[in-house]
Amino acid sequence: MNDLLHDVWKVSATIALVPVEKHGGPELLRVAATIAPSLSPLLGRQLAEAARQAGVIPATVKELDQLREDAGALAIIEGQAFAFGRLSFLRGVEVAPHQAEVLAGERLEQAGFAAYYVISLTHFHCLGIVGVRLAPDTAS
Repeated sequence: MNDLLHDVWKVSATIALVPVEKHGGPELLRVAATIAPSLSPLLGRQLAEAARQAGVIPATVKELDQLREDAGALAIIEGQAFAFGRLSFLRGVEVAPHQAEVLAGERLEQAGFAAYYVISLTHFHCLGIVGVRLAPDTAS
């Protein structure tokens, strides 16, 4: 867990991943890219593009709950429950990452990223933190 603060994957100029498991980056990106479009179209596009570039295929959300735009959501993906969101959202739904994970999120925030945590509620385990710099919306 101490290596958590040093294992940052820079996926693109706007996406950074801090997986908790040494080889957990693809699963972290897959779950984040699956839930993100529900929070914000821009966030969804950025994570979908990062997943595509990494060769990761997002899953399908079966059920969403507690959705708060740009803040977080609870989701069922392939029979497993996940929380995806900012720290304030997680605290609001009584999900608490470990202190090392919170510190990693704070480091991402200090580097100019918005930190989104991905937590398996089924296994009571944080997959990691996704750092997002929201790029200007060029779709309009």
